[in-house]
Amino acid sequence: MCKNGTFCPRGSTEAQMCPPGQFCGAYQLAAPSGNCSAGYYCTGAAKSPKPTDKFTGNVCPMGAYCPEGSKNYTLCPPGTYSNVTQNEALSNCLPCTRGWFCSGWGNARPTDMCSSGFYCPEGQLVPNPSLYNCTLGHYCPRGSTAPLRCNAGYYQDEVAKHSCKVG
Repeated sequence: MCKNGTFCPRGSTEAQMCPPGQFCGAYQLAAPSGNCSAGYYCTGAAKSPKPTDKFTGNVCPMGAYCPEGSKNYTLCPPGTYSNVTQNEALSNCLPCTRGWFCSGWGNARPTDMCSSGFYCPEGQLVPNPSLYNCTLGHYCPRGSTAPLRCNAGYYQDEVAKHSCKVG
């Protein structure tokens, strides 16, 4: 007898475990019921399109996304993060926040603030992005989103500096 989580192809003598990415949600199925729901992943023998038992599948975790039919979750790429569960697509991975960087895969939150002497537009992977050195006449304290102009009476004749010099 085919139980939930299995199927029995026509002519088979024993039940087959429901394959990863699919679910088998009834008794006596000749084929899997369908794909695992977007926002979830099914690792095998799933009885529901939205498993939460951690053995046959689960909710897609923070820092990852799960399209329909996922066998496992896919981590958000470097430069992005996701602080919610049940993401369904790569587009649910947000660009790293301005002034911050997101290193590595699967970030649930930004890694840390950008280094002083640099500024970070959204989507940065490292704390000191070489394309975003603080420019002449400006300073960039830790976590800068853009270069800040030196105040009157101060100057900066070097790049990648966190403060201005007294003029």
